[in-house]
Amino acid sequence: MASGAHPAEAFEAEVAVATRRARLAAGALVLTVLVRVYLIPVRVWQSSLVQAARAGAPPDLATAERSDLLVQGGVIASLAILLVTGVLFLRWLHRTVKLTRALGGDGLRFTPRDAVLGFVIPFLNFKRPFEVVRDTHDQLAPDAVPEPPMQVQADELGGYRQVAMRAPPPPAQLPHASIGAWWGFFWASNLVANFASRQEGHGIDDLLFANTLGIIADGLDIIAASLGVLMVRGVSARLVERYRRVRHNPPEALQAAGIVIGEAAP
Repeated sequence: MASGAHPAEAFEAEVAVATRRARLAAGALVLTVLVRVYLIPVRVWQSSLVQAARAGAPPDLATAERSDLLVQGGVIASLAILLVTGVLFLRWLHRTVKLTRALGGDGLRFTPRDAVLGFVIPFLNFKRPFEVVRDTHDQLAPDAVPEPPMQVQADELGGYRQVAMRAPPPPAQLPHASIGAWWGFFWASNLVANFASRQEGHGIDDLLFANTLGIIADGLDIIAASLGVLMVRGVSARLVERYRRVRHNPPEALQAAGIVIGEAAP
């Protein structure tokens, strides 16, 4: 870092990367919503065909095969999107946790590595991801850093008599993040989907029950993914706001507020 440069300047590019990753993760969650929205009417149609068969008016073979193909295609697409979303989400969270700690959030007890492993280690993944996202969100609270003041900027050509006041960039709106609701619906969707996948009967009633569970799981996943978009946007906005406040506050003001800018943890 050049002499006299603000200590937060070293993280400007990383904040931009985290913002791009947030957009990608949110976009993948939107795709999750779209696939689930597609699956619900397809499952409903398939259930109507099964009910017609039970009433003595079975559909022709081509129609039955088409309904199976549409459901299977949606399920395969949802699994593919789940994998992509997981990778994009964890890449965003890793970078966001790293920057939160580097930009004064030293009260965050989780490292970026802890954040990622918390999603993949059995049993730990029931609670740890919620704690990581919640604590990251809280550590980025705007009020932890004072609003940047107006700064005096001398005109080099006009000398000391020509003095201008430089205002910091205005704050951005911080979207609401319902972290608890997101995590609750996420687990509810997974539990219902897991229960539905364990249905082994091949009778009409078994098929209808499994389809009903699938519709419920899809609906819950739509809510979870929608709340996930809001959560990612909310945490990302707080990170950008933290950087704005840190970058445009003089180092003396940051020191007085107890904000320590340091190297981002690996």
